[in-house]
Amino acid sequence: DDGRGPLVLAARGVRLRAARPPVGARAADPPRPVLHTPVVVRGAGARLQGLAFADLAPSAAAPGRRVAGVVLVGETLLITGADVEVVDCEFVGTTGIGVRITGSARNPHVQDCLFRDPLGDPDSVNEAAVQVGLGMGDTNDRIGALIERNRFERWGIGSETVSVKSSGNTVRGNVLVGCRNLTNRHGEDNIYEGNTLERSGWITV
Repeated sequence: DDGRGPLVLAARGVRLRAARPPVGARAADPPRPVLHTPVVVRGAGARLQGLAFADLAPSAAAPGRRVAGVVLVGETLLITGADVEVVDCEFVGTTGIGVRITGSARNPHVQDCLFRDPLGDPDSVNEAAVQVGLGMGDTNDRIGALIERNRFERWGIGSETVSVKSSGNTVRGNVLVGCRNLTNRHGEDNIYEGNTLERSGWITV
């Protein structure tokens, strides 16, 4: 939206290039439109806000990006870079890990998001809503993730709702309702503070 009118995205593959920031794509009016198409965003100062995505491949958040107010239907988000913010987003009908943060990421923030009603394999170990670090190889990586003020509802598949497999992270002020566990698989100097579990599992350290 360049301020002169709503931007309509209706193509098999949409590409946005931010030649001069800020450039943004947002819903002109509620309800949020659902896009059944890949969207590629390149350039500084680009922002996606108030859009819903369905039937896409897992999305990758580029370093320094702020993903705000996006609804992801059946989709996942991969964070590999530094200073990525995921704010006020909704993850629903997810298959697999909702937000995967790899060992190469640094200081990602996942805040004020809603994770609800996944559709993955109940018996799989790879169905967490948020996972910080992917395995033993990330144990000593000080990712420095902040997972804060998120709400998790009916995330009852897999063994974990929030899974931490790295070091130097903070998980605080989250609410889990009808979910599984908040689990520190491995890693050091992780902080768990002020989290509420209702009709859910437990905190595993």
